[in-house]
Amino acid sequence: MFRRLKGVNLSYERQGFVRFACLTYEDQSDEIKRKILNLCIRCGADNWQALFEIMTTQKSAVSIAAKHFTSETALYRNRKKFYHAWFDESSLEPKRLPEIGI
Repeated sequence: MFRRLKGVNLSYERQGFVRFACLTYEDQSDEIKRKILNLCIRCGADNWQALFEIMTTQKSAVSIAAKHFTSETALYRNRKKFYHAWFDESSLEPKRLPEIGI
């Protein structure tokens, strides 16, 4: 079940679209996988792995924040940026990304 995030100013349908695209990460095309990963790196900065985990799994923010030594507040803030960046055309432009072996 999907619950709309009140702090994210996108419609229920748009939020659901992004959420379910991320939850089905393994089934997505390489293009969508790359988009998800790039957005996590851009929006999450040093905590991109935590953002990737919260977007692609159903684990709790509390457990993810503790695992990655970050705050829940930072994780929520980055998640909000991720949702908005998904529909921002300028986010499609590639930037210099760190070499992570994917």
